[in-house]
Amino acid sequence: MYINDLDEVLDVPYLLYADDIKLYFKINDLSDCKPLQLNLDRILSWSIKNKLSLNPEKCVVMTYTRKRKAIIDDYQLNSTSIYRPNFVNDLGVTFDSKLSFNCHIQNVTTAAFNCLGYIIRNFRDFSNINTFISLYSALVRSKLEYACVVWVPTYNIYKNMLESV
Repeated sequence: MYINDLDEVLDVPYLLYADDIKLYFKINDLSDCKPLQLNLDRILSWSIKNKLSLNPEKCVVMTYTRKRKAIIDDYQLNSTSIYRPNFVNDLGVTFDSKLSFNCHIQNVTTAAFNCLGYIIRNFRDFSNINTFISLYSALVRSKLEYACVVWVPTYNIYKNMLESV
């Protein structure tokens, strides 16, 4: 496989999933930004050597911090600045720079209410309560519980939003 030699190329921690790679690195000051950029350059060289194409427009940079002013650098891939969004969706979970998960909880609640409305509108003629419970568990509850160990709400307002479904 192509990825077997990535350990020899990169000197920052990374995660692989399917054809995606995530580099992560603790940035304490601006000088810490250089190793991350160096590793992005190494990935680009590695991909060219292995005849793989990288699309900088599909790449994002996300800074996670509780500080008021984050340390921001202009990371580039193939001389193209990498996009820095306010939110990033990773395997169905929406992350923001503060790791608050407020947006994710709002999205999950909306999706769960939409599914619940669909069940009520289309299956109201079912007289068996077990059918409704099965549909609720499969379509609604599964949305509410997906990856909840990552984003479990800590504020009552978000707990109440989820419990209202």
